Order: sequence, then structure tokens, then C-alpha cells
Amino acid sequence: MVGPADAQFSSPFSDHKLLGAQTGGAVFSQLGSLGPGTLIAPHTHSREDEVTYVVEGELTIELGEEISNAPAGSVVWRPRGQRHAIWNSTSQLARFFEVVTPAENFEAFTRDVTRSVATGKMREQLLDIGRAHGIEFDMRHAGELTGRFSLRPLGS
Repeated sequence: MVGPADAQFSSPFSDHKLLGAQTGGAVFSQLGSLGPGTLIAPHTHSREDEVTYVVEGELTIELGEEISNAPAGSVVWRPRGQRHAIWNSTSQLARFFEVVTPAENFEAFTRDVTRSVATGKMREQLLDIGRAHGIEFDMRHAGELTGRFSLRPLGS
């Protein structure tokens, strides 16, 4: 069990609750938040599946070409191989709980991103970090979404 105030480690964007070492590699989980107008750039995972539960506020989810609003209490399945983006188009903070399976690759990705944020080089290194972990970002489409919905990229 991981208590409400406990995290195995924290990144600038989330608190990591369960790590692969605790679950036999089965899952990695995190409690994250997105401020108003913030976009997690469109990307595709080749190695893991994700389930997101919206705890508070509302997220907008793009899965492939479909865009849906996910208010608090919604559960979103994002399978590997399907491009997806997440953003907060409201004026309130959105909080979400995410389970990623299997754990190892995405856990390593989040640790690498956390290190790049600490050095101030996330924007320059994100695409390479993603590729190293089988995650392809679509920055052209991110630009389309930021313009269309008046968003800013996570970490900017």
C-alpha cells in the first residue's frame, strides 16, 4: 500500500505511486496533474498500455482522430500503438491517476525525463528520450493542437 501523501519518487509532473519493483514488473502508477491550458503532446507508445482515471476536473483526450471530454470519474483506455494526446481546456486544475503496463519501460522514460527537466534540457531532449523508450512524439500535430485550442506544451 502507498499512502495518500507517499510517493516512490516525484517528477515535476507527477507523483509515482507504484513502481515495477513493487508489482513484479506488471504496473507502474502515477498521480498527475495538468494546469489549465496545458497539453501533453500527441505521442504513441510501442511497448505499454495506459489506463487513466480522472480524479478531479476535466481532461480532453484525443485518441487517434477522436476527441472526447473526460470529466472527473471518467476512465480512459489508451492502448499501445494508438496516438493520443491529453490536455486541460478548462480554467481549473485537473488531477488524474494513471496505470501503465508493463512497468519497466515507462518508469525508465519518466526517470529520464525527470533528469532532463532538472538540467533544463527537457525540450531539447524529449524526442530522443521518447525514441529510446519506444515513444514517438508528433510535434507537428502538437503545434496544430496548441494553435487550435490555445494550449501550451507541458513543461513550458
